[in-house]
Amino acid sequence: MQTITKAPLPTFSSLVLQHIDGKDAVPERVWSLMINEAALYYLTVAPDIADRQHYEAIGSRMYGRYPAIGLDGANPWVSFFTAFCLLLLLLLLTVTAAAAIGQHSVML
Repeated sequence: MQTITKAPLPTFSSLVLQHIDGKDAVPERVWSLMINEAALYYLTVAPDIADRQHYEAIGSRMYGRYPAIGLDGANPWVSFFTAFCLLLLLLLLTVTAAAAIGQHSVML
C-alpha cells in the first residue's frame, strides 16, 4: 500500500485535464478516457495492486486533487473508484489469461 499512497497521481492527457480540473470541469465528457489513463498508470507504477484498500486510496487521492470527479454521497469518489476497480480488474485478468495461454503454448 505504501507504493500507492506515495505514488504521484497520473499525468493525464490534456483532453482529460481540460475536463476534470478547474471550475468549469465536466468529467463526464472524458470519464472512460480518464479511468483508462489512471488504470494504465497505476498498473505500471504498482502492478501488484489487488485489494480494496489500494483502490480506495487511489479514489480518495484522485478526488482530493480533482474534486469535479466526485458525486454526492458519503464518499464522493465512489463512482471513480467503482469504474477504476472494474477496469483494473479486467486488465489484470486479461494479462493473467494471456500469460497463462503463453505458458501453455510453450509447454506444447
